[in-house]
Amino acid sequence: MMKDVKQDVLSRLKAGEPIRLDDPEYRKVQAIVDRTIQLSPALNTATDIEQIRTRLD
Repeated sequence: MMKDVKQDVLSRLKAGEPIRLDDPEYRKVQAIVDRTIQLSPALNTATDIEQIRTRLD
């Protein structure tokens, strides 16, 4: 018999499950979205791989 174990929100998202904004774990998704929005301009203006590595740290 399999137990009904709720997966982590990121696992559910990766599996293609739609995640509602009122999901109790949505804050994890929002944190990643916020970081991505912040990093995008910095990564797009990097001129070499070392700048990219530094900005991703």
